[in-house]
This record gives sequence, structure tokens and C-alpha cells, in this order.
Amino acid sequence: MVLSAWEAGHLRLAAVGVIMVGLMAWAAIGALSGNLALSQLFTLLPATAGGAALMVKARRSEQRQADNL
Repeated sequence: MVLSAWEAGHLRLAAVGVIMVGLMAWAAIGALSGNLALSQLFTLLPATAGGAALMVKARRSEQRQADNL
């Protein structure tokens, strides 16, 4: 599926949002539990991986769209 540039931009914004929510959850859970390393495993790492996957999908879609032109 090839996304338009508009849709790819929105996907990038969603990726940044996912990473930011993960960062906020990491800080909140770490502050409440006192264990930043453990909270990082369950919040920050999955959010970063999910955000990176969305970024890769947006970039691949932009490359496919450029190849089709």
C-alpha cells in the first residue's frame, strides 16, 4: 500500500506521538515505582520500537511513491 505524502506525514506525526507517550509513561511509572530501569523495559522500549516501525513504514511508502513517479 502506497501512502500519499500527506498520509506519510501524518504517520510520522503519529510515530512521534507514540514515542512521546512512551517517554511520559516511562517518567511517570519510574517516578512512582522508583525503578527507572524496569519501567524502561515496559514503556520506553516498546514505544520507541513502535514509533520506529511507523517511521520506517512512512519512509518506505515515500520511496515507493517516488519510484512510481
